Amino acid sequence: MDEAQYLALVRHGESYANVEIAKASDGLYYAISGSDRDVGITPTGELDCMRAGTILARLFPRSFPISRIWNSEFRRIWQSSALIRGHLPYQVETVIDERLNKRSYGRFWNLTYEGVRVLHEHEDSIYKALGPLKYRPPEGENFYDLFERVDELMLTDLNQTAGNQLVVGHSAVLLAMQRRLEGLSDMEVVRQYEGIAIPNGYVMLYRRERTDQPWKRVHIADYLHGEAGGLPEAA
Repeated sequence: MDEAQYLALVRHGESYANVEIAKASDGLYYAISGSDRDVGITPTGELDCMRAGTILARLFPRSFPISRIWNSEFRRIWQSSALIRGHLPYQVETVIDERLNKRSYGRFWNLTYEGVRVLHEHEDSIYKALGPLKYRPPEGENFYDLFERVDELMLTDLNQTAGNQLVVGHSAVLLAMQRRLEGLSDMEVVRQYEGIAIPNGYVMLYRRERTDQPWKRVHIADYLHGEAGGLPEAA
């Protein structure tokens, strides 16, 4: 590798499920569930993506382009990805990979915590005994299942792909990637996920000098000063 390589992570724009979940609710079911693959982004979510696209277009101009965008199979991801791509002055290969899908809650896909407590007392007791990391909903995944598939993607396909990479992803998936990239503890992933630590449309950036070196987080603001902006290799 003759030049540094960058990896950008972006959370999808605000979705209708994000709006629903943010409402205070003591009901048993969500009216709109984030587990529904067909849930799209809101007008505010479109603005989230346009802001992210503007930042990425400055960081990755035609002279130093993004070579591949990674998406999950969910509508809100490919909607966000399309809006971001629209700001880039070049074509980018897009890859859809199920390993980037949102964590599956299985049969509990549209239940609130109150719904699980009231309708599935036995499962609620198992959850309380195992904790949020180990508990696996019926036919769903626990956090370790998520970590395993995200790690597999990163250690094989993504780490072995040349050029600058962009992942447009779900909150839990991006936190699982930060776990690998920055050494977040397992419980810190859960804490940040439950605290919604990654805002919609938020851009994170990592750099490595060679493929045999680890990625290191860099501050985007350092590259956006001045008229042109852009990463060092794009000058």
